[in-house]
Amino acid sequence: MYRIEFDPFYELELEQILISIIAEYSVSFAEKVAASLDAVIEQLKEYPKIYAVYADIPIYRKCVIEHKYTVFYTVDDDKKIVRFVHIFPSIRDLPNLLN
Repeated sequence: MYRIEFDPFYELELEQILISIIAEYSVSFAEKVAASLDAVIEQLKEYPKIYAVYADIPIYRKCVIEHKYTVFYTVDDDKKIVRFVHIFPSIRDLPNLLN
């Protein structure tokens, strides 16, 4: 079983995304996104490499939440840690955001 950690950038980005969802959509959609993230977190505890390596920056793996948000994470097999590094709206220029 892997431990989950959250980078401060990820935490700030997630907070901004949830605030934006509530303002532009609804609280219920924000709750749906949060629930989807929770499900991914639980899945990654057991299967940390289930999602593809991000071709542009191969230190990251990525998954998409609700067809709208891309989560980038790293896996440290030696320490058994999955670290959530970034979350961005999928329509953004992701390679430039990560550099």
